[in-house]
Amino acid sequence: MTNNIKSYSKLAKFYSEEFEECSPFNSYYERPGMLNLIGDVKEKYILDVGCAAGLV
Repeated sequence: MTNNIKSYSKLAKFYSEEFEECSPFNSYYERPGMLNLIGDVKEKYILDVGCAAGLV
């Protein structure tokens, strides 16, 4: 299990750097749209089961 966690951590870092932080589509369209749909989450719990690095 420890190897899986280490592998995922490396993959998540790569995914975040390559696709989330450097992608104009994600930065200016996808992420703002998703956050707008979610609305105010103050004092709420979020279960993020999506396919990404988990930066919500």
